[in-house]
Amino acid sequence: MAEQLIDMAQLDEIRAVLGEERTAGLVALYLAELASDRADLRAALGRCDLAGAAAAAHSIAGASLNIGGRAVASAARMLQMVLDPRAHQGATALHHALRQLDAAAAETASALAPACQCEPLAAA
Repeated sequence: MAEQLIDMAQLDEIRAVLGEERTAGLVALYLAELASDRADLRAALGRCDLAGAAAAAHSIAGASLNIGGRAVASAARMLQMVLDPRAHQGATALHHALRQLDAAAAETASALAPACQCEPLAAA
């Protein structure tokens, strides 16, 4: 992926402020919410609720930026653009954006798992 996967300097800053244990809890919470938000996004798409899907993508982008998850945030922002009804992107662009988000989420979860001593979450 061209985008930096994780901003380690930002994660180190979080660790310096919160300490190792609380950072591990924050990372675990982020990973759980990432999986939940991705499930919400897919459920919204299943209902043809583009606004709901865009809201889920926005939530993913914001949470990812807070933890230093640059690649996930970038993929989620791209998905938001594709979901904008004014963009007229089509199904192919949507499929590509979802695959990018899935790949970024899987790579980020694998990279962050050691920080929280947790197992990488399965793809949603």
